[in-house]
Amino acid sequence: MADAFGDWVVTDIPLFDEVGREAQQRFINVIDILTDTDTPATFISTHTLDEFLATDTARPDAFRMASRLQLLRG
Repeated sequence: MADAFGDWVVTDIPLFDEVGREAQQRFINVIDILTDTDTPATFISTHTLDEFLATDTARPDAFRMASRLQLLRG
């Protein structure tokens, strides 16, 4: 899908602890793919990035996701 759609807009992103582990993993996978393919992405949420990242600390891959979100943000 990253190849089919050149610019992604992801809206209504909840805090990480408001969704189940499967949804968390799907979001992390999307972040990985968008970063690996250098696909431009815009993320829209009522929460700040810092608020969002504060709720992901239980995930073993949280540091990587946080780092990649910072890259995509640029």
